[in-house]
Amino acid sequence: MPVSDQPADHIPIKMTIIITTEKLIKEIQEEFNKLFPFLRIEFFIKSNYKSREAVIKASGMHTVANIYNSLKLPTIEISPCTIVKDFENDFENKFGMYVQLYRKSGNLWQEITITDTWTMKQQDRTGNEISNIINKGFRTNPPEFIKSTLIKKAV
Repeated sequence: MPVSDQPADHIPIKMTIIITTEKLIKEIQEEFNKLFPFLRIEFFIKSNYKSREAVIKASGMHTVANIYNSLKLPTIEISPCTIVKDFENDFENKFGMYVQLYRKSGNLWQEITITDTWTMKQQDRTGNEISNIINKGFRTNPPEFIKSTLIKKAV
């Protein structure tokens, strides 16, 4: 996905993610990513493997029913003002689903931990800004280790 110079002010005031038991995890991820293009949501499944709690990443091809054991599905509302930590806790408390948000940083996705008290809008905007700085900086002035690698390959 190309990095946009557009600030992350495109975010609507509020969005509701409709979750059904048949919905694929990747569909929820795509809806989330349309709203926050510089954030990524990953789902994890808690299991009890050999009497030890383990958490494994859910595949995008899992359905909600594969990781949620209830007939009643609450909805999740997201707004630009939603705090990352609160969003992750809502998923756990309402669905028993473990989610982790990641912020784009150039070509990498970094787990949001230290700044999980920031809003979604702050996270998305920061991901946009960092990605722009990294991508523009590398094109116009790559770090020395990249320059030296390119020179060695050319020789």
